[in-house]
Amino acid sequence: EVVHARQDLEGHLIGVADLLGHGTRTAVAFNDPEAATRLLGALQSDPGVHGARIELADGRVFATYGPSAWPPTVGAGATGVEEWGELLLVSRPIVSDGRRLGTIRVQGSLEHA
Repeated sequence: EVVHARQDLEGHLIGVADLLGHGTRTAVAFNDPEAATRLLGALQSDPGVHGARIELADGRVFATYGPSAWPPTVGAGATGVEEWGELLLVSRPIVSDGRRLGTIRVQGSLEHA
């Protein structure tokens, strides 16, 4: 049952990250962190998501939603799924015209899955 809950949460977070990565790429490309923050703010209606942030290709944080404290990640531009205690962190690339603009990171809690 725990394995299924983790798989369900992981699939949900990957879908959210992919959707946000696509939806925010224009804001990132045109250096509009306010627009990106507004888009991330839509996550407040999703109880499965605890936070999200966009990091630029150089690792700088561009926009955030949710907690200000994040677990350390493998490195700027790293993608995949990481587990930190009860947190599941999904990182996906933000790409426009074949160029990587940054990374979207989305976190959810296994405690509530």
